[in-house]
Amino acid sequence: MYAHPSMLGGLAADPHVVLTGLAAAEHAGARLVGADNGEVEGYVAESDIAGLYSAYGLVDAEEVANVVLRVVDDAVEAFRRSGMAAAPVVGLDLWESGDARASEEGQRLFAEALETFRER
Repeated sequence: MYAHPSMLGGLAADPHVVLTGLAAAEHAGARLVGADNGEVEGYVAESDIAGLYSAYGLVDAEEVANVVLRVVDDAVEAFRRSGMAAAPVVGLDLWESGDARASEEGQRLFAEALETFRER
């Protein structure tokens, strides 16, 4: 998807969007700084996606995409509590990002979360 760069800050701050990937990397404890990379990556409930397209002028784009929204079932309400995806989720999204540094850091985040889970 593509949004005009002037709309990205509002989209990232929208309470319907749960940030992930580079947008949430620092918050999740990744050793990456995602500040103002000109992209927004997040999760959004299926019932909210049409409103976001409208409110932020989102258009489908393949080559010049600066927005990645993963649409999830409306029943997944736990995501919305903090506005940021949990560290293991951010880790998985970074892992599959295609960027070598982000992927490596995503693997580390996910491995740490898995280890913490196993120690319980």
